Amino acid sequence: MLNTAPFRLLIRQAGRNFEWLKATPCSCYDPRENYDQQPGCPSCEHGYVYRSQGIKRGLIAPRKTHILHPDLGWVPVVETTLTTLPDEAAFGRFDKVVLVDQIARERVRVSRTTDRITVGRLRKVVQLSDNDTIYSPRTDYQVDLATGQVTWLTTGPEKVYAADVEFVPIMWYIGQDGQLEVPAMPGHQTPITGTLSQTPPSA
Repeated sequence: MLNTAPFRLLIRQAGRNFEWLKATPCSCYDPRENYDQQPGCPSCEHGYVYRSQGIKRGLIAPRKTHILHPDLGWVPVVETTLTTLPDEAAFGRFDKVVLVDQIARERVRVSRTTDRITVGRLRKVVQLSDNDTIYSPRTDYQVDLATGQVTWLTTGPEKVYAADVEFVPIMWYIGQDGQLEVPAMPGHQTPITGTLSQTPPSA
């Protein structure tokens, strides 16, 4: 029988904080239709709405593995894994994980059609620019960090522009690894390791 007390202690000492966003089916979903989200629904993503379950703690680590590419054969990739105890975070399909203590930096392309910066949890817009102009905040534009919406105070770019941003990553929990569960001692639960991804799980 597995004594899971050392795993709990390891998570407490060496783990990282994350926010668990639990997925609940949106009321717009119609099982008679062949979609997971009704077009135009402003409330959901892939047919789910999200409720925060608070800050949890787990072991977050990279793991090297291989995927089979149809042209290149087996290709090495690096995945991000999350190990938790099920009595603290019982993940389900389409749940999300916010890596609250991590700041990522990226340059993304933004269209004037939407003027919306779509990254994890936007913390800072470092710069907006196009092929010949670097725009000035509060003079040329304003940004709502909560929604990523850019409001232009001048004419701004014509079609597309680049946004250099800092954000907190939000990842999908795409499922457990499928490892065999080792029987635990009475009153103990076996730790669960799952994979995090920047793309949603398959419907």
